[in-house]
Amino acid sequence: MKKLLLLCVLSSFAFAVDYKDATIVELRDATEVGTAEVTNTTTVGPYAKDVPAMVYRCYLTVQIDHEKYSAVFPVNQHFKLSDLSTGDTIPARVEGNKLVIRTPDGKQLKSKIVEHSTSK
Repeated sequence: MKKLLLLCVLSSFAFAVDYKDATIVELRDATEVGTAEVTNTTTVGPYAKDVPAMVYRCYLTVQIDHEKYSAVFPVNQHFKLSDLSTGDTIPARVEGNKLVIRTPDGKQLKSKIVEHSTSK
């Protein structure tokens, strides 16, 4: 039992090591307004209609070890613009072409890096 507990504790430390403290450089609304197609089949016949749709998103730029990474994340119950502000520090890491962040409530979110630059 003690070995299992020790293994769990050590694995949680190993998982946390991957993340680095990232400073939020830019945080802004990136909500998109578009259309969604709704279909209806009635006795009159099938038809499609475009209706307005909003996709709530957030453009986030963080700095990790003198490198800036930008990505667009969905806004949902785990990630809200009001939870963070410019200058805050959040856990983040880069996985290939993805920026991975840990939200204030502990949820891990991934998004494709849309911009990368070196800051001096």
